[in-house]
Amino acid sequence: MAEQAHYGPGDNIAGNQTKIDRQTTLGPNSAYYENPTIIQPGQKIERYLTNPPFVPPIFQGRETVLEAIYHRLKTDQGSQLLLLVNGEGGIGKTSLAAKYWQRYQKEYHNLAWLFCSGSWQETLLTLAAPLQLVFPEAMPGEERLPLLLQKLANLPEPCLLVLDNANDIAELKQNYLALSTCSNCHILLTTRITQFEQAPNYSIPPLPTQDALTLFKTHYPKHRLEDDGLFTSIFKAVGGNTLVLEVLAKNLTVINTDEISYSLADLLKDLQQRGLLHLSQTEAVSLARKGPQANLVEATPTDILMALYSDLEMVVPLTEYEPLLLSNLAVLPAEKLAFSLLKELLSPEDSKAFSKTLAGLAQRGWLERFEENANAYYKISPVVQEITRYKNQATLQIHCATLIANLIEKLAYQPGIGHLLNASYAEGALYSRYGEAVLRCFHAVDSELGLLCDRIGYYHKTTGNLELALTYFQQDYRLATALYADYPNDEFYKNYLALTCERLGSTTHALGQLETAQDWYQQSYRLEQELFAAFPGNVDFKNNLDIACQHLGITASALGQLETAQDWYLKSYRLAQELFEAFPGNVAFKDNLAIACQKLGNTASALCQLETAQDWYQQYYRLEQELFAAFPGNVAFKNGLANACQYLGITASALGQLEAAQDWHQQSYRLEQELFAAFPGNVAFKNGLALSCQWLGWTLEKLEQEAQAVAYYQQSQHLLEQFAADSPGNIEFKQNLDWVNKRLAELDPNA
Repeated sequence: MAEQAHYGPGDNIAGNQTKIDRQTTLGPNSAYYENPTIIQPGQKIERYLTNPPFVPPIFQGRETVLEAIYHRLKTDQGSQLLLLVNGEGGIGKTSLAAKYWQRYQKEYHNLAWLFCSGSWQETLLTLAAPLQLVFPEAMPGEERLPLLLQKLANLPEPCLLVLDNANDIAELKQNYLALSTCSNCHILLTTRITQFEQAPNYSIPPLPTQDALTLFKTHYPKHRLEDDGLFTSIFKAVGGNTLVLEVLAKNLTVINTDEISYSLADLLKDLQQRGLLHLSQTEAVSLARKGPQANLVEATPTDILMALYSDLEMVVPLTEYEPLLLSNLAVLPAEKLAFSLLKELLSPEDSKAFSKTLAGLAQRGWLERFEENANAYYKISPVVQEITRYKNQATLQIHCATLIANLIEKLAYQPGIGHLLNASYAEGALYSRYGEAVLRCFHAVDSELGLLCDRIGYYHKTTGNLELALTYFQQDYRLATALYADYPNDEFYKNYLALTCERLGSTTHALGQLETAQDWYQQSYRLEQELFAAFPGNVDFKNNLDIACQHLGITASALGQLETAQDWYLKSYRLAQELFEAFPGNVAFKDNLAIACQKLGNTASALCQLETAQDWYQQYYRLEQELFAAFPGNVAFKNGLANACQYLGITASALGQLEAAQDWHQQSYRLEQELFAAFPGNVAFKNGLALSCQWLGWTLEKLEQEAQAVAYYQQSQHLLEQFAADSPGNIEFKQNLDWVNKRLAELDPNA
């Protein structure tokens, strides 16, 4: 059929048709759409294009947020689409959007609420029927959607379209421009997608603590005022997650129907020791389920919380590498961690791929990403941590092996003085805290975990926190005991157990528990003696036996058993001498020989054998001087030289050689000053400086230079007062402070 003339642009029906061969007969009140065919009945379009969302009966603490969202949608020019963003599930994005609908529905001509459970195209096309659109069956969705959006765009403005659970970044990218054509619509998306440059977003933070408490009490009416402090700890433990707090509150309500058998204290203990998904008491609770047909479901807290991220993983499955990365973040503290630090601790083979993976996890809501001063930071929520640990429990320690090894390396220390070899003391505090978080997640009997316990314990001992050091040395001992029980014929585990006994001995000794320390040292000695007897050619076992003898001598001396102490020191000296003669190039054996000389000098001095003591101290000084000259950067040797000068000063003073004593103490003071200035976090160096001031003051007092003596005593007093505050359990610090205070009281009563 030939084309006929028409008026105006486009193909039209009724006298203006250019393709009469495509004309069809339509019913009344119908319009013809050429290619493809759409039938648009002329019935009235209802105001509510979908069922309204479920609006939670309890809405707490977000009134200003509602107003801010409304203001953003109403005033932003050229951008009616707004992402309500929080990467974490259960934070309250859907509830907020539902409340927005309820609060502002009178402002809109038409409203629609859609739940995105698959293809957004299919979800949006469910609006065809309420928009009075009927498509030919053969028409593909790609052709239907633009026509549906055109129809939506022709509705009177403003309209409200809410896309709930819009978590698929690929779908957002594919449909964003098409949605933007509906300039008459305010479009809200609740999503965990945290980064999408093309669209503005509004970040939804967790509820403030007080509002969260009000919500909690609504779901758990038996909450008591005196438990508010416990709630604050629970709030922090779950990262302020609104859904988690609701589930926990309802669980308490169901359990404590007639009486409180599961208190907030019990709940907090479970969260800290067992984890969110392993509560000791749980019951099924009712909760509104999201979806196209919202309804109440009953489920256990574990099932509810696991579902938080099951849907997200179904949208975009995790890659092979992503669970490993999440596992590492799941055992570190739930706080902002710098990208540079994560790279340092996890040692990725490909830095760019590592960065891309982290950013991808953040974009999809598994992590949060921040930028501060041009540096990137990542944070994981406690809920995601718990779910990750639960889902990867079989492989968690394997995933975290590199992290554990790197923390052990970072906290490596110099034996004896505990000086950190691979980190500053500020970094050591951070690595120690990370290591403590890691250890809380693992309960396997494993020597690597034991070594991490040792590193953390020694860091705390070095920095003066003896009680915490004891806690980690005890944990190390339990692991060593279990391993030795499993492998009684393995000399490695036997030696490991001996070393843990030595750590416990030195820590309890510093805490003034001398009999307990002696018991630990005797256990260490017995094990090392058996090892040396079985492997007499093993120099490490011989060296450890030397150290065990030395420690038994130290404890015997502190208990006033001077002859016994001298016997132990002589045994130590003979072993150290044999090792040094066999291996004269081994600086550790030379240093141990120097320490043996020092201990023999200490005992001789206590027995009033001053000339003998002086001889031993001179040997000690000569060896340490040689070591420090050969290795001037070694802080242990510098510390040993400072100690040797101090002991020679004390002995010279006791022998009446006051000018010589003053010279020795001044040398010691200069070295201790340098050590403390370089490493102020090391308690041994701080104590060494305090003792140098104390002995220099004592010598000057004897030389009748009282003004100078007071100045040094005051410096010592200042340092020791800091010790007493930082390490209240350390008996030695308290005794030294009492002595200095007594001297100052006699010399300067007005001080």
